[in-house]
Amino acid sequence: MFGSRYLSELLAEKKAKNAAIKQREAIEASQRGRRLDAIEAQIKERQRKLAEDQRNLLQQQAQAKAQNLPYEYYLATKRLHVTRKTVNIMFNSSKDRTFNEKVFDLELLQMDHEAQRRQISCVFVLLKRILACVPTLSLAPIEAYPAMR
Repeated sequence: MFGSRYLSELLAEKKAKNAAIKQREAIEASQRGRRLDAIEAQIKERQRKLAEDQRNLLQQQAQAKAQNLPYEYYLATKRLHVTRKTVNIMFNSSKDRTFNEKVFDLELLQMDHEAQRRQISCVFVLLKRILACVPTLSLAPIEAYPAMR
């Protein structure tokens, strides 16, 4: 009897010890879970802030580009007018040049003129795309330049 009582006490101690170990492990696991949740929340907050900063940066870049595009459009239009004036001056003032030289110069100027037209068109399309993405901007700055009217 003495042996069975001692044995039952040992088993009870071992069960209590195992229960305490399991309880400690459960508490540690719960604490680890809370720490991981807190770290995950911090990571999500950082990612949200980074995404917001990235979005703000892209919007600022788009606004800067959109503010510069009307001026580029104005300059391209102005270059087009200068090319037209150059054609008139070359054709009217160069009496000593042959007809073939005049035609060749005219063809070069026409190609330049077409390239400038394409550039103006591309700039204007890009401007419209940016304005579609950035609702706070408008085409109002374009009217500020005399060549746009």
